Amino acid sequence: MPKIIAVSGKGGIGKSTLAALITKFFSENTDKKILLVDADPSISLTLMLGMDPLKTLSNLREKFVTSAEAAQEAMFGDKHIRDTIYDECLQNGGRFNLLAMGRPEGPGCFCSVNELLRYGIESVSKNFDITIIDCEAGPEQVNRRVTKSIDDLILVIEPTVRSVQTALYIKKVAETYGVQKSFSLHIILNKIGKHDRTKNIKSILSSEGIKISGIVPLDENIAEYDSIGKSILDLSHESPSVKAVGEIFTFLYLQKEVNFVRERELDQQI
Repeated sequence: MPKIIAVSGKGGIGKSTLAALITKFFSENTDKKILLVDADPSISLTLMLGMDPLKTLSNLREKFVTSAEAAQEAMFGDKHIRDTIYDECLQNGGRFNLLAMGRPEGPGCFCSVNELLRYGIESVSKNFDITIIDCEAGPEQVNRRVTKSIDDLILVIEPTVRSVQTALYIKKVAETYGVQKSFSLHIILNKIGKHDRTKNIKSILSSEGIKISGIVPLDENIAEYDSIGKSILDLSHESPSVKAVGEIFTFLYLQKEVNFVRERELDQQI
């Protein structure tokens, strides 16, 4: 069965970077067909990967909204909307495919067009083993614009109380309104420096019965790559963030295949 992984968290938390690193991990360590969805209107993930920022689903939506003929053809023509999305929006990243959502819909009601596009996206994702979604603000947005269900929710936090509060809010929204089936929750503590204090973070999460699934250290290589416009996917395997994501996701997703045993307890790290 195809797996849908949503990555979310407050703005500036590093979720787009983590989504890119997760994609790098799966593309280099499995033979899975991977679809990466940039669902953030800022398309920062698309730019981070050096992909075309103009090839987005929002442009296709605009085409349907402004052209009755195009909309009619999409709804009732011989060509499936899935194939239209493939031809006009999907970008080949080599070891994965990227679908960028682009800007949200403008004023007015375009429910039929939006439903058509969501159906098309779901049809596209069925052709992939893993769909990784970089969310804008939480699974309620995924439900509205991308898909009706997710399998795994990755909540990215940093060593601040506000980021944890945002993550807990997103979790609540997901459970109450966002998706139509149960999902697995994983908390990733991101951009951790040597002197960061995490006691309060751990205490808040523990009071909610939540454990941290993994820790990604602060990685200066990411800032360096960003400053020169180099793709995050080109980071060395020795880069701290790449190594950490590899360990976390080997444990979370591939442990049965590779019989991986985590040697360090997270409590000792935080």
